[in-house]
Amino acid sequence: MNNQNNDTIAVNVGTPGNIRKLALSNSRSWTVSEVLNAAELSARGYDVRVNGQPANGDTTVSNNQTVLLLAPVRGN
Repeated sequence: MNNQNNDTIAVNVGTPGNIRKLALSNSRSWTVSEVLNAAELSARGYDVRVNGQPANGDTTVSNNQTVLLLAPVRGN
């Protein structure tokens, strides 16, 4: 059953291999920081991407987008 209705948006959030779908109110816009807070996740120590593009805490997230936390790639 699809729990999403016109009152919510669906956002995928997490780390590779551990992504979950959140249903968030459609009555307002959401930022990456707010989405991570709703998912009880921290971006500390991670690179943040929204649909593959670099993002920060103020980046707005839309319906069906993915907020992905990636371990930063370190040079030698």
